[in-house]
Amino acid sequence: MSTIGKGLNERIKMIRIKMGMTMEEFGKLVLDANKSVVSKWEKGLTVPNNERLLRIAELGNISTEYLLSGNPFSELTREEVAAYEVAETKWQKKHWNIKQYQEKIHVRLEDFLTDSRRNFYISDHKLTNEDIKMLIALYGGKEKNYPSDEEIEKEYEEIKKKTC
Repeated sequence: MSTIGKGLNERIKMIRIKMGMTMEEFGKLVLDANKSVVSKWEKGLTVPNNERLLRIAELGNISTEYLLSGNPFSELTREEVAAYEVAETKWQKKHWNIKQYQEKIHVRLEDFLTDSRRNFYISDHKLTNEDIKMLIALYGGKEKNYPSDEEIEKEYEEIKKKTC
């Protein structure tokens, strides 16, 4: 990666987390970038084009120069850094739980009722035990094998290639 992109991924992620947005929500504000594109920016695999860089800087209320070269924490108060770290820890824990369950061939809703350390999310909303019991009643406790995020994104990219 060129020096212009060094640290850019952390600054983009920090802006998104500070705004309290998912990758999908943030991408919609950045000239309709999809979740996969935002993920690649945050991992440092790609760099946004100039129009998107301007939009990200605008959303973060920072200059494009700072976005491209600044220390992601240099202009933050200690409280803001601490809030970022708390948000990042929650995000990592949530995605670790999701990854754990994606590795299982089948997920049973009952598993979420019997182990209080595990959480079940739908569209970033944590379901309560009552919500899970309602789903069990609706689906009769049947096991489902849903595609992973990667499979969904791959299918989306294939469809996009065919339609463009």
